[in-house]
Amino acid sequence: MDARSLVMALLVLVASSLSLPALGQGSPELDSWLAGPQRQLLTAQEWNLIGSLRGQAEVERFIEWFWTRRDPEPDTYANEFRREFELRVDLANRRFGRPPDV
Repeated sequence: MDARSLVMALLVLVASSLSLPALGQGSPELDSWLAGPQRQLLTAQEWNLIGSLRGQAEVERFIEWFWTRRDPEPDTYANEFRREFELRVDLANRRFGRPPDV
């Protein structure tokens, strides 16, 4: 990786970490969910919504909505996007090891 690419990667990393809500201010379920790989899929709109969640019921509805809106075949029982995402995460974890706990 050349120096310019390295600098750009570091800038993106710093910028993305500044825009994240602080973990630990939500419910334990939300904190755990946000520590997982699906956090990489969150849009700016979704990050903003997370800051307004109040209570366990809203957290559960948000997580369900997050996966439902990505479902390419909403008329089927399975969420194909979620299934494929989880399979790929599992494959990456088996090939490269699990990431350290946050």
